[in-house]
Amino acid sequence: MTPKVSRRLVIDASIARSSGEGRPPAQACRAFLADVLDICHRLVLASPARCEWKKHRSRFASTWGVSMEARKKTDRPEVSPDHRLRREIRRLPLPQRTVAAMLKDAHLIEAALSADGLIVSLDEEARKGFARASQSIPRIEGIVWVNPERDCNVRDWLRSGAPRDEERTLQALARRLNDSTQEA
Repeated sequence: MTPKVSRRLVIDASIARSSGEGRPPAQACRAFLADVLDICHRLVLASPARCEWKKHRSRFASTWGVSMEARKKTDRPEVSPDHRLRREIRRLPLPQRTVAAMLKDAHLIEAALSADGLIVSLDEEARKGFARASQSIPRIEGIVWVNPERDCNVRDWLRSGAPRDEERTLQALARRLNDSTQEA
């Protein structure tokens, strides 16, 4: 029998908020969170994320969080802001709106770098911004960022141990974005 692989996942508050809404992401977010609970993965909640989760969580996410706590599947690392990363983000030649989204979600990158390098979020603007940034900030290029609403087979990925598949990395997304820009 193959042992279960337990990964530490940085799950954005966008998932917690959307898991209770009637809009399309709700079903994908609820299914994702249910799978995290059932499989042996862990939730990483560094300080900024804890505040966001508390403020934005749905009733479903609140109940889910209590279940994760009861099973001792929540990690609360103290992750200091990476001021160098934030300076590098501010210097990027990207639209101000994208830079603002990235700075707002920089804590996800910081937490992922201190854990298993896995982020789950619905924020496509920040995701694409960090993908572009990975071309000039090498330490983030291997971060895996998945969106349970948009990415194919996220539940299968989770069930198979949330491997650090190259095609799910920020670096791979940057290549796809560059290819689509060149084709246009």
